[in-house]
Amino acid sequence: MSKPIAISELTSPEAGAVLKSTAFCILPLGSLEQHGHHLPLSTDTLIAAGLLEHLVKELKGRMTFTVLPFLPYGRSPEHGGFPGTVTLSRNTMVGVLMDISESLARHGAKRLLIVNAHGGNTSVIGSCLMDIWEKSGIKPYVFEIYGSETVRKTAAELDFHAGEVETSMMLYMYPEKVKKGAYPASWNYPKGDLARRRLHLPWKAEEFSPAGVIGDPRRAGADLGRDIIESLTKELSELLTAVLS
Repeated sequence: MSKPIAISELTSPEAGAVLKSTAFCILPLGSLEQHGHHLPLSTDTLIAAGLLEHLVKELKGRMTFTVLPFLPYGRSPEHGGFPGTVTLSRNTMVGVLMDISESLARHGAKRLLIVNAHGGNTSVIGSCLMDIWEKSGIKPYVFEIYGSETVRKTAAELDFHAGEVETSMMLYMYPEKVKKGAYPASWNYPKGDLARRRLHLPWKAEEFSPAGVIGDPRRAGADLGRDIIESLTKELSELLTAVLS
């Protein structure tokens, strides 16, 4: 599989030329947080990485884009009760996004595509998009993997963390990292949680299950994961093409 231009592998003069000509600078956002007993802490970052690899293959040289190093930390206070979770404060994360944007714009980059693979980052990203545009001049775009049409059509209403969807994508792209023997023995939708989600109240993962899983990974499969990733790839490819048309 071909690879995008990774800015970290370029020299400074090479980066200067690329930033002026690239269609998009892509910033993949993940997290370092618990994903139950069966998925690694880096699950969100791995999924974003895998999606970008598929995107490169889909575009097949039709578009130039430059990938920035992955940001492996995010806003994860809802998972803070579990060991291994590392969370950024809102102000820290906004500051990082602003600084990255201004650094890219200073050397000619025109568009920033944030590919976000963690739902906890969503509100932080949304709160600073206009500031990024106004203060740096770079135009920001955001692709939310878990807010996409693909995932909304696939996921059960309460399947949004280490459940069927995430586990299926991991089984397809990184099967060696999934501990099938550590799936929860059962999963039941807790009473009242649908109402809580619709009211947008804060929540903690342990409210849903002792392992921090929200959904049923026992229903996961690599075939479903392949279908989700292929659909996400097509969806993102079409959106990027539309932006440039």
